[in-house]
Amino acid sequence: MIDRNFRVEQFGPIVRHKLQLEAKRRHAEFQPPLTLGEWQAESAAVKARILEQIGPMAERCPLDMREYRTLEMPTYSIRMITYQSRPGFRVTADLFVPKGTGPFPGILVVHGHWANGKASPEVQSRCHMFANEGYVVLAVDAFGSGERGTTPGEFEYHGANIGSSLLNIGQTLLGMQVNDNMRAIDLLQSLDFVDSAKIGVTGASGGGNQTMWISALDERVAAAVPVVSVGTFEIYITHCNCVCEMVPNGLTFMEEWAVLGLIAPRPLLMLNSLQDPPFFSVQEMARSFTGAREVYKLQGVMDRIAYQGIDLPHGYWPEMQRYALGWFNRWLKGEGEGRACEVKVVKPLPYQDLLVFPDADRPAEVPSIFEYSQPIARQLSAGHWQGDAPLSREEKVQQLTSLLKMPATAAGAMGKTRTLTEDGLDVRCFQVEAEPGMPLPVDLYSKAGTTPEKALILVHHDGQAAIAREPWMRELVENGQALAFVDLSHSGKLNWDHVEERPLPSYHEAFRTTVWLGRTMIGEWTRDLLAVAARLKADFGVKTLDLLAYRDAGVAALCAAAVSDAFAAVTTFETMATYVPEQCFFKQSMAVHIPKILQWGDVSMMAALANAEVRMINPTSTGGTVYSAAEIADLEGEVAALTRKLGVKNHVAVQCGTPAGLQLA
Repeated sequence: MIDRNFRVEQFGPIVRHKLQLEAKRRHAEFQPPLTLGEWQAESAAVKARILEQIGPMAERCPLDMREYRTLEMPTYSIRMITYQSRPGFRVTADLFVPKGTGPFPGILVVHGHWANGKASPEVQSRCHMFANEGYVVLAVDAFGSGERGTTPGEFEYHGANIGSSLLNIGQTLLGMQVNDNMRAIDLLQSLDFVDSAKIGVTGASGGGNQTMWISALDERVAAAVPVVSVGTFEIYITHCNCVCEMVPNGLTFMEEWAVLGLIAPRPLLMLNSLQDPPFFSVQEMARSFTGAREVYKLQGVMDRIAYQGIDLPHGYWPEMQRYALGWFNRWLKGEGEGRACEVKVVKPLPYQDLLVFPDADRPAEVPSIFEYSQPIARQLSAGHWQGDAPLSREEKVQQLTSLLKMPATAAGAMGKTRTLTEDGLDVRCFQVEAEPGMPLPVDLYSKAGTTPEKALILVHHDGQAAIAREPWMRELVENGQALAFVDLSHSGKLNWDHVEERPLPSYHEAFRTTVWLGRTMIGEWTRDLLAVAARLKADFGVKTLDLLAYRDAGVAALCAAAVSDAFAAVTTFETMATYVPEQCFFKQSMAVHIPKILQWGDVSMMAALANAEVRMINPTSTGGTVYSAAEIADLEGEVAALTRKLGVKNHVAVQCGTPAGLQLA
């Protein structure tokens, strides 16, 4: 095989620019209302859509607050506690209580991406300060962070694949946080030394995002101060943010000013840093402030919204604390005019002192994201193939198409075809425009001087360059079959999402971007495969097509075979065979996640629905481990049960080996 770079430039900038233009167009669609009546109708619809997209809130249950130990400070005490936010599901928190009788105003402190969660020095600093000033402070660990990580005693980043695993079971990390924070407000209001009508919320970075969301969705928040977090949803597109700050389909129905507007008429102060990157910049914050201010204006409370840009790096520095304290003093205590005031900086305690479980002996009622999601995922997955109730193939395909949010297939040709003849091979290099602005590079190999009627498409989630050119491929070509190597959207020559310098999985930004814009990456890849198949048949005389998909691209290949009859046979190689997470979570790229997929079915359902002969070679767990013989047998049984329920012939083979010797159907 000729292994050569046939294109000297990357197409990634084209794709990124296309996505940014789409985000700009979306931003322009969502303009502030002109009348109060218009806003009242619009705000109710936006709030309902947000709650729909972030996942169901949990049923109310007893808070059952438990105290574990107390630290005495000169003017306040710190109680290490947990409370129940879902049945059998507890949140770790620190409760700072001023000395005296009260009732005191309360402040919920939500942290961002600091390693030690609520106990980190950066978060402690504001808690000590507010407690010194006569506020009851409740600092909680966000789900998957602080003491709620995968391994007790070890702190981790709760985003990327860890937080994204919640999407597959129909939840979101943002929604889980909102639920925990709503229950935190319940807890503050339940304390007889807290003035239940005077509850504020503040946090920085990811905690600033939590501040915005809980304040928008819970009217009990009397004043809010999000710090180094407010920007626009438009600027999130193609930039780096956490999945805890992501609303599926969010940019299809709102911009950030509308979320801030939901806080009106309650007081809102936004503090941003002049030294922050674009997605938290003062410039972007000012755009959202301008829109939200119109909502406050319609309600006659323009004095209740303000912002401040501060020339410091990302963080919740004492200078930010000065502004936050002045704001809360005005709106929660009725003191002053809301201007920045002096604060007393308290030296942070060793973070171990503020841990609820300093010996890392965390009870099962304080689950990690994995411990919460895996049982739900396993139950959902098994529920589809167990039992004898029949399934409608047509309904399952329609549901899958809806979940994939697959863009319409344009399948247009783009540019001229360049041809090279060398070493007995013809190589045709061309692009297929799957949609305007998304040119998919294709390299089509065939025996010199022939026009093959059979072809095999080969795809890898890292692009065609990641596919090793092997001797068996040359044999197929010499036997009169064509091979088409393809780069899928955002991969290979189309890759604009380079995260090598950060410890993040592939497609961190691409995945978030597509979900914000109302799509999925697997849906886009499914569309890409069908677009390429259509062009090969229309322009090159190919009549029979097979598909070989490596790694994560295999999920899209199975989806393509389920929603179309474009392929005679589909082979996946080292593709995950289930969305049920392992302890080590997903070793795949972030592209594989599909919101609510396990409520529909699992990878086995995709295979059972395929309009093609399916071979799953070396299927893997989410941890990347190739299935054992026993696991292969279980997977075969699962697929067999599904094909029976669907009323179709079992056309799926599961095996170990390599694609060598692969034959077209």
